[in-house]
Amino acid sequence: MRINRWTKPVLACLLTAFFFPSSFQETVYTSAASEPTVYMNPPQASARVGESASINISIVDATDIYAWEFFLKWEPYSVFNYVDSFNVIITEGDFLKRGGQTFMARKIELPPIGQMQVGCLLIGKISGVNGSGTLAKLTFQVREEGNAKLSLQDTKLLDSSLKLLAHKTQDGSFTGEPAAPGISYLLYVGVGIGICVVTIVLIAYIVSKRIRKDHNQSPK
Repeated sequence: MRINRWTKPVLACLLTAFFFPSSFQETVYTSAASEPTVYMNPPQASARVGESASINISIVDATDIYAWEFFLKWEPYSVFNYVDSFNVIITEGDFLKRGGQTFMARKIELPPIGQMQVGCLLIGKISGVNGSGTLAKLTFQVREEGNAKLSLQDTKLLDSSLKLLAHKTQDGSFTGEPAAPGISYLLYVGVGIGICVVTIVLIAYIVSKRIRKDHNQSPK
């Protein structure tokens, strides 16, 4: 990826703003006609214990988005685990890619509270992206049954002038459902049902034979 003179200081500035926000003393918000919304899709997700679950972080009503960042926290941590802390499972969505080359960064924090920080920006002196789309796709592995609250916190949207944009967020939730029955369990149930059927047939045969015998021995 080629980075020009303009991009280098901007990239350094944005990464500093994203991952070391305390170094910025002033926050300037610009407001569009309608504020964009960063939300979870689906807002209520579920999967069985032992399975993987995917959640999209999406945006709607966006105008001139040049960079974004979010913290996602989930409680309780024990309901599911993040599958991989590098670049295999957190994948960038289609939204910002529509504007050109992008750079994505991520950071994961595990117990006692599950948390991830993800940021992405366009490369070069170009306009931001408008409309709606997916910012990132996240994949988790369900560890146990239960409900987890998913919270979007400290979200940031920057326009092509590097000004922070006012926006709204919508949180979500996740439900860990009971694990699907295993093959051994199904085999056990099948054998049990088979034994019951054979037993019922055998009893019916014995009763039927006894009735016929009694009928033959009865005086005419």
